Amino acid sequence: MLTKSSNPVAGGTPAAAPALPVAGLSYWLPSLLALLGAALLWLGWPVHPAPLALVLLVAWVPYLRLEQLLTARGASGWKVWRYSYLLLVLWNLFTTYWVSYSTLAGGITAVICNALLMSLPLTAFYHTKKRFGPKLGYLSLPIYWIAFEQLHLHWFLTWPWLTLGNGFAQANQWVQWYEYTGFLGGSVWIWLVNLLVFFAITKYQASTAAGAVPLARVPLQRLLVLPLLAALVPIGISKLIASQYQEKGPTAEVLVIQPNVDPFNEKFEGGANFISHDLQLQRLLTLTEQNLTPQTKLVLWPETSLDETYFEAAIETYPKIQRLRQWLSQHPGVELVTGLTTVGQYGPDKGKASPTARFRDDLGYYDIFNASLHLGSASGPPNSTISLG
Repeated sequence: MLTKSSNPVAGGTPAAAPALPVAGLSYWLPSLLALLGAALLWLGWPVHPAPLALVLLVAWVPYLRLEQLLTARGASGWKVWRYSYLLLVLWNLFTTYWVSYSTLAGGITAVICNALLMSLPLTAFYHTKKRFGPKLGYLSLPIYWIAFEQLHLHWFLTWPWLTLGNGFAQANQWVQWYEYTGFLGGSVWIWLVNLLVFFAITKYQASTAAGAVPLARVPLQRLLVLPLLAALVPIGISKLIASQYQEKGPTAEVLVIQPNVDPFNEKFEGGANFISHDLQLQRLLTLTEQNLTPQTKLVLWPETSLDETYFEAAIETYPKIQRLRQWLSQHPGVELVTGLTTVGQYGPDKGKASPTARFRDDLGYYDIFNASLHLGSASGPPNSTISLG
């Protein structure tokens, strides 16, 4: 039961939440809001059908209400953080639990630590709002969040899986304007729409609360006009950009091969149903043959197609590389890009080694690379694109 209400302050910033008795459902409301927020963020993530990405435009509203409610009750900053962290832990768990399939300890650590890092911008928002008021507080929230995401993309603990703008990865037809803003522009958009929806709901609740002046009541439909425009205008711009796009240059048919191999039990040595590397290569070649057409110019294989370790200096001496060369000779005009693991050696001179190089007496200084190999023809030199693994 609502006991008091207040009118929204000027500028559209929501007023303090109506006080609620801390009993019954009201006691559990912060937990329920945390669960709802995590569920909505999970529902809108790319693991689900593309249209559900729109859920992200309202997925943070439960968090905003949670923070408003606890603040109105006079809760401590520690208590607000606990419920915020609960939401973030659940979201991380729902969307990245699969990391634990590779390593249980690593999966648990990723969920706990990433949620902890995500709580930093929310905590900064809470203290800014408490000290400087709602206007500056709500304005600071997307700024803090984008600063966090930018940091999270450019340091040694980078973890881009849950960057908000990536939530529209499958619904790319709605975010063609990313070419101008990048995906961080999508993160700003998500926060903007969430805040506008939250402001509209809060203003409507305040205008209809017991004791509110009847003439001050505003229809919810009118309050939702601005959030709807903020959501739909960027989508409309995206559709316009897509309609005016023209392909340039010659076209080429690219064949992407993805074998159905269980990465936990079949792909790697030690798995319960390990498939030999030779048989895995044969499967790739068979799938490629079955789908190859006279128009195919490029074939792409997965990251770990050649899972054994290859010394770069002797790459042409390996039987599997020679087998691929032979296959390419049977298909002139076709090029192949495949993933593999390589070893690059620098010799005994530390001065020639990279900062990440390791040392062994029999190898000298060396690096192990998660690499891709481009075989442009049956006899041409291999081209490799190396990334540290």
